[in-house]
Amino acid sequence: MYSLRSRDYFLITNTRPIFSNSIACIHCLMRLLAIALTESDKRGL
Repeated sequence: MYSLRSRDYFLITNTRPIFSNSIACIHCLMRLLAIALTESDKRGL
C-alpha cells in the first residue's frame, strides 16, 4: 500500500541528486494527502 516504488526512487536519486529530496517530499505529501482524503471519505466527513 505504501510502497514508494524504490526502483524509481533509486533512479531519481542517481540521476538528479539535487532534486531527489524535494521530489521524494512531494511524493510523500501527495501520498499522505490521498490517504487522508480516502480515510475521511470512509468516515463520512
